[in-house]
Amino acid sequence: MKKYLRIAAFALIAVFAAAAVAGCIKINYPQPDPTSAPTEVPAAPTDAPTPEPVSFDAALPGDWYGVFRISEAKGKYAANDGVINDCALRLSVREDGAGEAYLAVNGMGVLLENCGLSAKDSEVTLNGSIGGRDIEWKLVLVGSKLLLSEEFGEGGDTMRVEITLKHCGEEWFEAPMPEGYEFTNIYGFGGVIEAFGGDKEKLPAMEGEGLNLRYTTDEWAGHFESDIPEFGDEGRTISSSGIVSLMLPEGFVIERDDAYAFSVKNGGLGIREIIFYMYRSADDPLETLLDPDSGFCDGHFYHFFIDGFDCFASILEIDDEQGGAMIFLLGSDGEYMLEVHYGTVYGTDELEQMLLYDPGMFETIVLGALFMPENVSTD
Repeated sequence: MKKYLRIAAFALIAVFAAAAVAGCIKINYPQPDPTSAPTEVPAAPTDAPTPEPVSFDAALPGDWYGVFRISEAKGKYAANDGVINDCALRLSVREDGAGEAYLAVNGMGVLLENCGLSAKDSEVTLNGSIGGRDIEWKLVLVGSKLLLSEEFGEGGDTMRVEITLKHCGEEWFEAPMPEGYEFTNIYGFGGVIEAFGGDKEKLPAMEGEGLNLRYTTDEWAGHFESDIPEFGDEGRTISSSGIVSLMLPEGFVIERDDAYAFSVKNGGLGIREIIFYMYRSADDPLETLLDPDSGFCDGHFYHFFIDGFDCFASILEIDDEQGGAMIFLLGSDGEYMLEVHYGTVYGTDELEQMLLYDPGMFETIVLGALFMPENVSTD
């Protein structure tokens, strides 16, 4: 995986200034006074009831990986608005529903260490401290995703923190795609924790049946058990040039198919045109997008890996009579440049919401595309 530690935002920003200075955030639990402690612990009554185990979803404990996003920031945090980074979370949960959490974010280090938690049903409540400010954040399990949306700060100085995670080892197609997920699958959860500035030796221990511990070491963690799609699989549409292979759901029609471009559309879904280009180029896609003269540097950037191409995308308005907006994507494999135009009748706000929460056809067609760069014409 290339350019693993590059952040899919404009620059490294100290989102939590106090946390950045401290390096690791710890909870200071009150310590008992040894002089007042009883010398003997009275025996429990023989007829005392046995505490009932707390009921919580068995999928909650374990190692999680995903996206940390500041969706809104005000006051002294305003510069952090729109920052998107990868994050890694371990949840260690005992039978009574209590336990510890460890959260590290790429570019920000360890945000939560020795963080207490309580699990019940499909929710986990984190009780800790970030930058000297107490937090009580709630994570909710929705399907295979673990989601958080909480406000940090007070008064006019606040940030909306949003986290989306999946268990390490599960396939991930949602956008924004976690940048280092492939790294986790190869080197394990402990490896990515250390890459983020954490210490795998300080991760809380995990016990219990059914936990997937393959991703807790720095050793080779194996491959996905699911089949990897192949360029010529049944049901895929291949361009006449032999460069692009797509999975096209019902309702899409081919608009153009030649040596220079392959495009499809679906008017019923408001997709004006999805165009794929590929050509030789040694340019850096992110630097190209960041160039003020490019016209592509409006709004936020989103980071994806598409069949070996390291890609960045921006959402732009379409300047013609039909209007709408498009996702403009550039990616490189080191020798070739991939360019995708995903044009729709919708506005920029709708496309941003789609990428973040319901990627739909973008996930199926663009993120699921396969390529044969060697078939690109050298003319």
